[in-house]
Amino acid sequence: MTEHGSLPTDASDDKPDHVLRLLASETRRAVLQELRSEPSRSLDALADAVADSEGVSVESTERLCRRLHHCHLPRLETAGVCRYDPDESRVDYVGDETVEAVLSLLEE
Repeated sequence: MTEHGSLPTDASDDKPDHVLRLLASETRRAVLQELRSEPSRSLDALADAVADSEGVSVESTERLCRRLHHCHLPRLETAGVCRYDPDESRVDYVGDETVEAVLSLLEE
């Protein structure tokens, strides 16, 4: 990881709440776990990896891919944690120190 994103905040007290809301989704946590291990992936490869980690059936992988595209990846990108290029179907992990700290705590 060469650079870190920064979650948008109006006040420093809002950042913990924003991070917790961002990580409240099991799917977003799985996406971040996968991107931490391989920071640049195609959308399809990321969906396959998340589906495997969540035990999603093969038929549902396409649905998961759509949810990632429309919901989860735009939210992670807005938070500055990843970059998502829908035209290239490419996801790149940027990271964030606070997000990293919370994910590490959740893994314990």
